[in-house]
Amino acid sequence: MPNDTDNKDASDLEREFETELKKEKRPEASLLPEEAEFEEEYAEEMPEETPPKRQLDPYAEKFLDLSTKKFKNDAELDNAVSKILNEIERDYFFKGLLQKTKKGGKLLLQRGVKTFSGVPAFQAVSSITQLVRGNLKVTLGTFAKRVLKGLRAETVPPVLKTLGFTADAEAADQNRDAWQNFANVCKESFDYLARNLNENADDPLEASKLSSEAFSAAVKKVEAERKSVAVQKAKKVVVAKPITKTIVVNRTVTLTLGLICIVLAASLVGAIAYYAPLASNSETLAAELEEKENLISSMNATIISLQSSLNQSSNIASSKDSQIAALNYQISNLFNYLNLNVSAMLVYNQSFYQEANTNTSIYYDVVQFAGYVTVQVQSSSNTTYVRLAYSSYGVNYDNTIVVGTAGTAAFPVLPGIIDLRVGNTEESDAVGAAITATYTY
Repeated sequence: MPNDTDNKDASDLEREFETELKKEKRPEASLLPEEAEFEEEYAEEMPEETPPKRQLDPYAEKFLDLSTKKFKNDAELDNAVSKILNEIERDYFFKGLLQKTKKGGKLLLQRGVKTFSGVPAFQAVSSITQLVRGNLKVTLGTFAKRVLKGLRAETVPPVLKTLGFTADAEAADQNRDAWQNFANVCKESFDYLARNLNENADDPLEASKLSSEAFSAAVKKVEAERKSVAVQKAKKVVVAKPITKTIVVNRTVTLTLGLICIVLAASLVGAIAYYAPLASNSETLAAELEEKENLISSMNATIISLQSSLNQSSNIASSKDSQIAALNYQISNLFNYLNLNVSAMLVYNQSFYQEANTNTSIYYDVVQFAGYVTVQVQSSSNTTYVRLAYSSYGVNYDNTIVVGTAGTAAFPVLPGIIDLRVGNTEESDAVGAAITATYTY
C-alpha cells in the first residue's frame, strides 16, 4: 500500500511538471544540439495524417451532386431523382430477377407474360410489377426530396437523421456518408423487393404492404451496419497502443527531476516508518482487500448485464422508429394518390423532326393509377396534334387534340398501357417540335 500511495503522488507530480514544461516556450537558440537533432527526426517520423474520406458508390455520388444543384421547379427535381432511382431499380431489381425471386414471384411474372401477350417478355414483366415498384420509388423519391429540400433550408427533420443527415453546414463529411447510407437503403430496398415478390404483388393493398416491408427492412439493415461500424471504431480506439517518445531534456530539467527524486525518497522513508507497525495486520488487510475485490467484480457484472439490456431496448426502439417512419411515408403517399397530388415526368423537353403528315410515338408504357396526362407542345406547324389511346377495364379510349404551334392537351387515363403520339397533317413541309408530358395521379 505505501508503494501505491507514493507512486500516485509521484505520478501526479510528474504530470503537473510535464504540463508546465509543455507550456514553456523556449527560444530556438536554447536547444542543445542533440535536442535540435531529435526534434527534426521526430518531425520527419510523425507527419500529420488526415483520415481519408469514405469512398462513395456512383449512386451516392449522384445524390450528393444533386444536393449542390439548384432546380427551377419541382418537376425538374422529380425528374433528376427519378433518373437515379431508375438506374438503381435496373441494377438491383431487374438484373438477375429470375434467379433472385422465389416461387410466388415466378408465378407473378408468368401471369404477366400471359396477360400482356403480344408484347416483349421484359415489358410484360415490367408491367405486372409496375404497381409495387412504383410504390417503392414514390417512398424513396419522397425521402430523397425531403432531404434535399431540408439541407437547402438547413432544417433536417428527426426522421431523416436515422441515416446520419444533419443540417449543420460544417458537417459536410457526415452528410456525405449519409448519402451513401441512403443509396444503400435504395439498393437494399429493390433487392429485397426482387427476392420477396409474390403472386399477389399486383394487388394494390399487397403492393403497398410489400413496398413498405422492403423500405423498412432496408433501413433496419443499413442502420445495423452503421452501428456495427461505430462499435468497431470504438474498439480500435480502446486497444490503440500509445506511442512511446524518447525526449532529450536540457540541464534545467535534469536538475528539477533530481529534486523530485529527493522529495520522493524522503516521502518513502516517512511512509515506511508510519506503516511498519501495521505489518502484523497484513492478513486482515489482505482478507478485506479480497472481499472488496469480489464486491467490485459482482458490481461490474451487474453493470454489464444492465448495459446489455439497455442496448437491446435501444435497438428495439430504433427498429420501431424505422417502421413508424416507413408507415408514415406510406400513409402520406396514399393520401397524395387519393387527391391526385402526385406527378411524374413522362417526357421532358424532347425535341424531334418528322416528315409531313406523319406521327411519332413519344411514350408507350404502363401507368399505374387513374389520373390524367398533360402534354405541352412547341411546333413549327399549326397542324400539329396530340393523340392518346389505351384499352383498360373494358374502356377503349382514343382521342386527338390539335395544339398548333404552341398549346397544351390533357387526357384522362386509367391504369394500363397508354400510347401517346404527336403528329401533323402538313402536305409537304417537315415539322420540328419540342414536347413535355406530365402524368398526374
